[in-house]
Amino acid sequence: MKQNRNLNKITLQQVANATGLSITTVDRVINRRGGVSKKSEIKILQAAQALKLDRFLFIHHLQHIRVAVLMQPPSNHYCEVLKNTFDELNHSNQSRITFFLHSINVQNVPETIQKIKNVSIKYDALVIIAPHIDKISQLIQSLAQRIPVITLATDIPDSARMIYVGPNNYQLGRVAGELMGRFLGSTGGEVIVILGVAKMHGHTERERGFKSILQESFPHCHIINSFESYENSYEMKKIIISALREYKNIKGIYNISDENPAISEVLNTTKLDKKMTLITHELTPIHEELLKKGVIDAIIDQNPELEAKQILNTIIHYFHNDKNAIPEYDYTPFNIYLRESLL
Repeated sequence: MKQNRNLNKITLQQVANATGLSITTVDRVINRRGGVSKKSEIKILQAAQALKLDRFLFIHHLQHIRVAVLMQPPSNHYCEVLKNTFDELNHSNQSRITFFLHSINVQNVPETIQKIKNVSIKYDALVIIAPHIDKISQLIQSLAQRIPVITLATDIPDSARMIYVGPNNYQLGRVAGELMGRFLGSTGGEVIVILGVAKMHGHTERERGFKSILQESFPHCHIINSFESYENSYEMKKIIISALREYKNIKGIYNISDENPAISEVLNTTKLDKKMTLITHELTPIHEELLKKGVIDAIIDQNPELEAKQILNTIIHYFHNDKNAIPEYDYTPFNIYLRESLL
């Protein structure tokens, strides 16, 4: 026991030397005796971490932070990867931060609003993937006065959220448009756009970016209509069948969200699976197979693992460092996959 006490004293002295503070001050922080300024407290904890000292000396000092993550259930690949990454972070991070996942139905706005209200009162921070509508924006404005709110993957820019973590969806749309224009070539053609949920800011930003680049650089490509699939395979099939009947010269489909197997099924039935240019998002196992078969021509893939890790770093900085100086991240990067990328 005496040896342990001596070891602790030596360790505390290392922290004191690194910070320029007295060993007494370090001891007060490590053993939570109070009477130390917040600035000195942060300095001591950061020094202890930098020195890679035994965490039992200071980890108990850190506040246990509970973070609610509200998103769609992991029925699609993106949400599944997000869920798995947050689960991994719960087991691997040593900052006493725990993520709790709660499913919401973004198609049901009243239910989503009530879920946000019910969940937010139980947690220290909120991460959310939700529609961009006035009632949700106003609710987040109210919550942001009490807890930090982070929007993920799709922003709610007028909500007073603390930070947005995710890709630049407008840029993703422009990239999709660039690909479509180049695939269709100088002859161009008629194109349809399919949003998953029109109330999602990320989806409308992708559509806006797609339209802008076609107008600027590929005027021979004409967007003849935009549709909303509600991320439902039955609705998607109806959209494609109806569009092919109404518009006889469709050359390209930009699917902003999910349900590409439904598109593939209709195109295969109508013998258009090798003739139609299909641009979409997310490199799922199913999408990968469709890309290899030539049904999908290009996939723009975001990075949910990195997004989850950036959220963890933001929460750490807010609660354990300086909540008034949250670092602004660049938009998360994305990758473009063509068939040759996978062969």
